[in-house]
Amino acid sequence: MESGCPPEQIPESPSLDELLRLGVEHLTAFNYLIVLDNLDTLSDPDQELLLHLIVQLCASSKTKALLTARRNLGATTTIVTDLSGLTKEDFAKFVNDKCQHLKLSIDASVLQQTVPALYDASNGSPLFALSILRLVSLGDSIKEAIANWKGADGEAVRKAAFQREIGRLKGNEARVFLVLSYLERGSVDEIAVILKLNRYEVQTSLETLQGFSMTTTESALPGGAIFQIPSTLALVSDLLEARVRLIPLSQVQL
Repeated sequence: MESGCPPEQIPESPSLDELLRLGVEHLTAFNYLIVLDNLDTLSDPDQELLLHLIVQLCASSKTKALLTARRNLGATTTIVTDLSGLTKEDFAKFVNDKCQHLKLSIDASVLQQTVPALYDASNGSPLFALSILRLVSLGDSIKEAIANWKGADGEAVRKAAFQREIGRLKGNEARVFLVLSYLERGSVDEIAVILKLNRYEVQTSLETLQGFSMTTTESALPGGAIFQIPSTLALVSDLLEARVRLIPLSQVQL
């Protein structure tokens, strides 16, 4: 970030407090907007530390900040805005734009009929939709591309997208998520019976998974809420199985 601070003003081995003081001093001179996209590329402690530092900087200067992350990182609800994925209408526009950009010769009527299937296969994810369209650019029909992406052809993209998130899961969190990847939907009681855990252990794990935007609550029935995961995540069960095998016994509550 450039704020006009001369390099000579920065100590050779500055402390965090010194850097914050310099940051506030130079950010106060003008109105700045700091944009930090995709905080998920950092470890959880680093994400939380960065949010804390940005809040400090903004509170002490004229600066505004925009951060994007899957979790709220403990921030108050007054500074957090939950954003959903693309609507189906916006997704259709995105697909049309990318088809033009990739110079794909897909008949307009065929594309219009296929967009709902493309939306379902990618869960509305622009990253996944683009990876499917790239298969079209390599010679697949749009229907073949969707089918192939769900198999081995999409494995590398799915792995790259979810490896970090899955790597964060500990103990029962990974085990609960793995069960949901098999079931796709289930209640707290069902998961508890399968894993031989008590309800509190399952609920605590589901709370963490919801914080990572990995699960959603489908409905609240007399027997309790039904939890589910997107069909895209169900395709990465092999990553989850590997993660569960690597978890030390000390992280698993038996």
